[in-house]
Amino acid sequence: RSVTMSSDIVTLKQTLNEELGENFKQYLTFMKLWFRMKLTKEEFDARIRKLLKPSIIKTHNEFLIAILNKCHMEMTSEVESSKLKSSGEIPAKTISSNVKRTQVYDNSDYNFQPASPHAYIEPYFSKELTDERAGFCSRTLMLPDNSMVHGRMLVTAWDLELSEVEEQAVLLLVKAIELFIKSILTSIITRRKSYQIREGNFIYNFGIPTPNHELKNTALLQDACMQSNATDVCDADRLHLPSLRLTYEQAEQRAAYALACSGMHYPTAKPINMFELYEALKVHKNVIPSHGVYSLNMERIISRLWQPDE
Repeated sequence: RSVTMSSDIVTLKQTLNEELGENFKQYLTFMKLWFRMKLTKEEFDARIRKLLKPSIIKTHNEFLIAILNKCHMEMTSEVESSKLKSSGEIPAKTISSNVKRTQVYDNSDYNFQPASPHAYIEPYFSKELTDERAGFCSRTLMLPDNSMVHGRMLVTAWDLELSEVEEQAVLLLVKAIELFIKSILTSIITRRKSYQIREGNFIYNFGIPTPNHELKNTALLQDACMQSNATDVCDADRLHLPSLRLTYEQAEQRAAYALACSGMHYPTAKPINMFELYEALKVHKNVIPSHGVYSLNMERIISRLWQPDE
């Protein structure tokens, strides 16, 4: 089904490319602006109809519907597969053909009444494209899903004269977006709370009590997780055995001792605001490697800074 739908999209795109000619690049530009929420659906339709001839408006509508169905098909298949796994339903056993079925005949005149199968079919109401607004991240306040990323990647791929986008590339980009947001949140939280570092770069244990160096007992604090211990090798099978971990009592004693040596109690942290985001990105500039993306978003953050009334 996915292969057939992809071939339909490629065929419709080639048809539009042949009909529009030089205007096909402008057609893709308008579609890209609509996906990026720079144009509304009404503005997109108004500009597109200036480029299209009456004979290819139907092809344009089929092309647009094919893109939306392609993007939403993956999400629907994932939801259905998860429902089947979570329900744990066992399929009914098929009756063997060797079993003889008993037939019961009724001599009544009303033993069979023909019925129309259309009476038991649920009605289907098609929705127009303008009924639902596009689910952009700024409206839903959620990370983009596979369908949204797939749609944008398709338009960008066609702009670069590529015909198709593989599903693995979509999943890779979705995972990269999650890690990108995670790195930004980590840079903000490390500016607000104390934390520990393991192996020189792995940050963990946010909100740990900060040791008070004015107390004498602070020098006796020990952290068994600062460095990894070497694993023992079993001579018989040459297997690496895991290093020993602290017992529950030892871990509880060290946590209580660290809390007693802190002596500092911080107030409850408020929600993250734009000032903290601006400060974190200003200190950790490597979070956004691209200078163009970094400077553009810093300007947007500065334009939205405001001080709430106390």
